[in-house]
Amino acid sequence: MAFKVNEFVEVCGVDEVYKHAFYVCRISRINGTELEVVYENRRGLSGEAMVETVGVDQVRRIPEAVVADFDDGDFVEVWLSGGWWREVVVWEDDVSALLYFAYRQPGEQHFIYPKEQLRIHQKCYDIGKYTFWLYKRRNSGESVQPREQVEILGVDGIFKFAVFGGRVVSVGENMVQVEYDTLLNPAGGRLVERVHVSQVRSIPDVVICDFKETEFVEAWIEGGWWGGIVVGVTNDAAIVYFGYKHIGSQYILIRKTLLRIHQKWKRSGMYSMWVYRKKMM
Repeated sequence: MAFKVNEFVEVCGVDEVYKHAFYVCRISRINGTELEVVYENRRGLSGEAMVETVGVDQVRRIPEAVVADFDDGDFVEVWLSGGWWREVVVWEDDVSALLYFAYRQPGEQHFIYPKEQLRIHQKCYDIGKYTFWLYKRRNSGESVQPREQVEILGVDGIFKFAVFGGRVVSVGENMVQVEYDTLLNPAGGRLVERVHVSQVRSIPDVVICDFKETEFVEAWIEGGWWGGIVVGVTNDAAIVYFGYKHIGSQYILIRKTLLRIHQKWKRSGMYSMWVYRKKMM
């Protein structure tokens, strides 16, 4: 990972307890594979900000905020003692969640915390000029279920670059009948069609982030999310390139409120695996 002096990062400990926690730090010096960091929320014996030398493998970039409700089995991080501690949700309601701390002593492993104190756990990998973020969310089952809200990927022509929201009507062998939220049939009602199960995915969580040039995004246009590449940005909008459109309509200035970061999806058993990439600073 290519870090810079004065960059803010998160540092994970190495002992049996702190290896489960991430603390925000500022890099003050770089020496090969070792970084000197100044903690934001940990103090030394003198009361001043704690300074420590850590290995580069203990450091990760600060993750983007993912807006997510939580379900049983989700891996989350809870804000405790100035750091983010990795746990597992075992029960939740509208306002709080019961978390399991596997590394604590029996009798001290289950605690309830308000949901505003939680965030989804993310892993990151630096490849080239980009950081790839991976997180997983609990599904309701091994496959899509009737009445489940989903997104449907197109396959024909330019529609293979678009994603549309809809509802599962019925599930068959390798095929799913869906009713679209925004696409209409010739009679004016909601379009219902059968699609291959590979075209149906869970609805991604919202990633709160700004956008940079060369990032893959999706733009809300005509009732669907259309994939493109950011080629320029302003304070409240971005110029997005749609390579599959006709010459003259490939570059569109779109408000940032109508954009979302592109996320790749893979269902893995009871979980949905989501991956998105962000350009490094």
